[in-house]
Amino acid sequence: DVDKPEHQHAFQTWNKALSILESTHTSEQPKQETQQYHTALNDAICARIYCNMAFTILAQASSGKVSETNLQKASKYSQTALKLYEQIIIIGEEENSSPDLHHVIRPSMGRALTLVAACYARAGSAVTAEGLYQSAVDMLVNEEGSWRASQPLSALDAHYSLLSYAALCKNWEKRTGDANKLTERAEDVWATRVPISWRGDATGKEITMMGLFSGLWFMHPGDFILTKDVPNL
Repeated sequence: DVDKPEHQHAFQTWNKALSILESTHTSEQPKQETQQYHTALNDAICARIYCNMAFTILAQASSGKVSETNLQKASKYSQTALKLYEQIIIIGEEENSSPDLHHVIRPSMGRALTLVAACYARAGSAVTAEGLYQSAVDMLVNEEGSWRASQPLSALDAHYSLLSYAALCKNWEKRTGDANKLTERAEDVWATRVPISWRGDATGKEITMMGLFSGLWFMHPGDFILTKDVPNL
């Protein structure tokens, strides 16, 4: 819940960061040749923060329930993040930037889309949520079918996306088999893509402190405020 005291400081920090990043749009602009880069970087960081805010609301709701007000906030944050990532792709295409840009952004878009899907799932729109989850997973897998999670943060994104999709199937009649398969894929990403130093001990108790000390809380709180088994997302 965004109103819980233990989360207020995190949201204050994220909102302050968003204010600072927003102010850079109105301050003196860099030279033309670097303006596009700064805009894309700014939007990418903002999108990451919005994803963190949406995730925290969804993950920390008591008893797996989210108030209508907070669900609307999470939905707004996640959709704002997705639009920012889409904007980066559009700008890149217009400016004929590196063709790798789309591939770099896709995993992060997958995370944002996963959060949008989670909001639909919490609202009871399971069919819509599943379609969004499938699109999110597609963004996290390359054309050859292997994970894009070559970078640690992308691995965390993939891990969360699969567990979130698995939670949907687990609560769906006759979908236990699909839930188990998705969970297995998530465990494979965790074991093969997430650095050992990020995993903590077998119970996940050390994950929180490592995440805070390494600064990962700011970029990806998900795997540091919960254990590996992420329920009801």
